[in-house]
Amino acid sequence: MSSPANAPIEMIRGDTLAVPITFKDPANNDNAVPVNGYTLTFTVKVSRYMPDDEASIQKNIVLPSSASNGEYTLIIDPADTNDLEPMSYDYDIQIKSPDGKTVVTVVQAKLKLLMGTTHS
Repeated sequence: MSSPANAPIEMIRGDTLAVPITFKDPANNDNAVPVNGYTLTFTVKVSRYMPDDEASIQKNIVLPSSASNGEYTLIIDPADTNDLEPMSYDYDIQIKSPDGKTVVTVVQAKLKLLMGTTHS
């Protein structure tokens, strides 16, 4: 299953960011993979070697019926990053089938969190 290229995300701390994700099957002419009912896990850490309970951000989202076309938009909310230090973090996006038998890491890269000029 493929998704966004393993490229860094860059965002201002405390902003909202929409991350479009497309799930395709490279073994099947890159046809869309319906992932509704799958659980998407978005994890952000200072280091990928840290345990999950020390993650800076971790979202577990059961993908809605609209993901049956193989597309989903992950939203990073202001509250997710407001209290984080501006720096480079490791992140990944993983999906798990409803029966738990299939787990795929669809992207693994860096999240560069920048300090904005406007903040309270």
